[in-house]
Amino acid sequence: MKSKYIVVILCLLSVIFLLSPGCKEKPPTTGKPVVLGVIVVGGGALLTSDSTVTGQVEIDGSKSLPVVTINSESLNLTNYYTNYNSFADVHLWYSEWRKDQLGVALGKKCALNVSQLGGDASSDSVVVPYPLTFTSPGDTFTLKAGNPLPIAWSGTTGIDRYSLTINIDYYYRDTAHQYDYFSLDTTLYLPGTITSFTLPATTIFPAYVDTVFSGDGRIELGAESGCHEGEDPKGNIKGNGYGYFWTYTYTYRTFDISARLVNASRHYKPDLSEIAKKVLQQKKVELGIK
Repeated sequence: MKSKYIVVILCLLSVIFLLSPGCKEKPPTTGKPVVLGVIVVGGGALLTSDSTVTGQVEIDGSKSLPVVTINSESLNLTNYYTNYNSFADVHLWYSEWRKDQLGVALGKKCALNVSQLGGDASSDSVVVPYPLTFTSPGDTFTLKAGNPLPIAWSGTTGIDRYSLTINIDYYYRDTAHQYDYFSLDTTLYLPGTITSFTLPATTIFPAYVDTVFSGDGRIELGAESGCHEGEDPKGNIKGNGYGYFWTYTYTYRTFDISARLVNASRHYKPDLSEIAKKVLQQKKVELGIK
């Protein structure tokens, strides 16, 4: 008799559990596919108007493998995989697309289009920038210790901003006659109307630097058109998609830093064996060697 009551109770509990709204599994909210696309022009110290133009696009969450074009020129599928969404009963695709010899004209506008199940996605038009050229520093430039770093370049039309990355490294002795290593790594974003920037000497050679022994630097200059990833929460992809499409061209310049006295503190001729000993001791500390 008791077993019948137990069965009835279990049945009632099962009905209550199934009817309870708080226990139902809710299907996930399905959003638009994420689209990230970039066109890169050339790259290197020497660029010309014939530089290679590469297009690369990633799409995540499409309901089918799409057709991806830039100015009606098809990109090649390089990678893909799919995940099955049991709630929506659909396969959601991730895919990567690329073309190394993209036939878009420098200085002209281009747009990205994604043709897919559920509706197409397309980008705003962006300009393919011309390669950049440094007017300062020159290719044989050496930065004298204690001096600022003047940077200038020939402007290019139709771009939204410049990115300027500066790396500087050198060994030095400070005003307390201690040896150390200086490193600077900074990136600046400048409006497209600006074509020069000077890094102050006080930033490169702080007041505690007495003597510079050896060093070098690198400047990477980029020009961008369009809305790059993370810049604007709204992105610049319209239709059945969300994300960013932009263009980028860059060049770089390397230089040496001369060894010389920076500040007028009391100094003496550097002992190279002393410097070597200092560097060796520092490396032992880093490696945990006694």
